[in-house]
Amino acid sequence: MKFVILIVCLLFQLHSFGKPIRIEVTDLFGSAKYVDEVVITKYDGKGNVYFQSLKFKDTINNASCGRKITNGWNFPYQQEENNWTENQPFLGDTVLVVIDGYNRIKVYGKRIKSDFRLWSPLMSGSLAYFNFESPNRPIEKSKLLSDSDTTKIMSCWDGCLIPVDKLDLLIKNYKANFSNKVNSINLIQFKDKPVYSIFYNDTLIYFNDLIWTEEPPGKLHSLLLNYNNGRTIEVIPIIDEQHPRQFSEKRQFDMEKFKQMKIQKIEWIH
Repeated sequence: MKFVILIVCLLFQLHSFGKPIRIEVTDLFGSAKYVDEVVITKYDGKGNVYFQSLKFKDTINNASCGRKITNGWNFPYQQEENNWTENQPFLGDTVLVVIDGYNRIKVYGKRIKSDFRLWSPLMSGSLAYFNFESPNRPIEKSKLLSDSDTTKIMSCWDGCLIPVDKLDLLIKNYKANFSNKVNSINLIQFKDKPVYSIFYNDTLIYFNDLIWTEEPPGKLHSLLLNYNNGRTIEVIPIIDEQHPRQFSEKRQFDMEKFKQMKIQKIEWIH
């Protein structure tokens, strides 16, 4: 009986945790809303972190960090192996931040000699793993996934190393490559499908900004997804009895409900 209970508990834990977080370095950096080296100044205890850019005074100074804390956080996950997944930098720390279209910090980076040591501040299931290519390198060879091709795309548990002196050039190249990916997307494939199908696409998931449009004010009309190559997708849903139009004078629309609606019209508008 105890054995059966143990198996049930293990299955429940596996189901609850889900798959490990995957970080596609080229797409993340190429599509990011913001990439900069900053000093951590505050956690508000509500899931947000505040910081000051080392280069600019008037720029983005806060983002979601995914954890309701008031100071940094070192998650005690197999510390003997020096894993960094789910760590949050402490007040006063200088780190690289990579922010996505949801205004979330997806990746932090810490200078270690001539590299930024990247890691994910969140964990789901196990350590996050990073997909990347040269000149980026694994943290250590022992963390490379067994099927990694070190001449092409590599996969490494818990993060990777990106050269500090090559970062600006790499971001420029990643942005150009990501722009080509966005431009190659055929939007016809999404028509009449649920809105969430867009968010399962390996490229379109990396939007730069998300905007609701109303017609008139308070009556939801469509969703705009902006990408950092200047292009914007407009998504207009099918309104029916199961999926009525949303109303909100404060523009607090339910994204999960919207994702369940089917797409009536989807097109590039810029």
